[in-house]
Amino acid sequence: MSKKKKILYFVPDNPFNNKAGNITRFVKMLDYFSRKSGEFDVDFITERFWGNWNDESIRIFADKYPTINLVVLDRKIDRKKFLSYIFKYKIWEFIFGFTKSKIDLTTYLLKFNFKKYTGNKNYDFAIISYVNWGSLIKNLKSYKTSIIDTHDFITGQYLTTYRAKKSTSLPYRILEKEVGILKEFDEIWTYSVEEKYIFEQFTQKPVQLVPVSFPNHKSEFLCNKDSRKLFYVASDNDHNKRSVKWFLKEVLQHINKDIEIVVAGSISKYFSGSSQVIELGVVEDLKSLFVDAKVFMCPMLTGTGIKIKVVEALSYGMPVVTNIRGIDGLFNKRQNGCIVTSSGVEFANEINRLFNDESYYKKIQSEGENYFLNNHSEVLEEEFLNDSLIKD
Repeated sequence: MSKKKKILYFVPDNPFNNKAGNITRFVKMLDYFSRKSGEFDVDFITERFWGNWNDESIRIFADKYPTINLVVLDRKIDRKKFLSYIFKYKIWEFIFGFTKSKIDLTTYLLKFNFKKYTGNKNYDFAIISYVNWGSLIKNLKSYKTSIIDTHDFITGQYLTTYRAKKSTSLPYRILEKEVGILKEFDEIWTYSVEEKYIFEQFTQKPVQLVPVSFPNHKSEFLCNKDSRKLFYVASDNDHNKRSVKWFLKEVLQHINKDIEIVVAGSISKYFSGSSQVIELGVVEDLKSLFVDAKVFMCPMLTGTGIKIKVVEALSYGMPVVTNIRGIDGLFNKRQNGCIVTSSGVEFANEINRLFNDESYYKKIQSEGENYFLNNHSEVLEEEFLNDSLIKD
């Protein structure tokens, strides 16, 4: 019997905190490691304050993933512990903080704790999520292959803030820092075809395109049903808030009044005041909402990376109405189940047409189903992970 491969998997977030797209990706990876417990010995390392970890979430993790070793490290010290906060955290941040790049979210304390825990361990693969935390790799003593799981193009995110606030900091300096961190790794993972091209050009490192996958829910989605529900789910971030503001101003007034707009996620609070919108807030299980709706919308004016909820909607055989940023990361830009619009009136007209023109609906639905099966099936993701982490 072959020896288990030792995996370090660092994610700063808590997989039970919310239903954002990045959390979906972490859960998929954890599920994979759990299924493959005979192949892997996994240390899942996370950060207490960033992930809002507490005794209850630690217990839930242990119950769900009994074969994965959870390691919760501290990047800072609670202010209530005043002396420890000053002498073990704040002073060191003052001393070493000047040498840290703007995009680096690690601290001296986190690096110290990370190095202390991993010091005598030998890993086959070290997978660190997000460029913001990538500098941790310099504090890892022994590993065969290092992988940065990017999840996003941080410079692209910064550009939006730069334009909005007219910051005096130049974006190319952020890009320089991001590329510098990426080059520390043996391999780069991304979920977006655009980001794969960018990372390859700037780093000259191997860049792997990871398939975003979901189960095929088409059989659960009744394509001929009489639903008049339009579904939207998103988290509360600047990109989504900007897009919702545009939707409420430019789109909502043109949507047929018999169409019910169901909104889930922390973005819901920004829809208050419209009688046509049902605000559900954060929902534990989105499956019934996808099944109960007929069309999915993704207003998206800014942002980078693949939109996970767009792929999830396609897994149900549900047509998607979106803006150009909504199809970022997708392998195909046409005939993929997404209708891309620019103006508010056009966005609303496409929604209305999908509800009223059944032949048009079925055409878009069929294109989406073909695209999903060819690019986002669970089989493809399983094959990628097996080839990357199991095969020698």
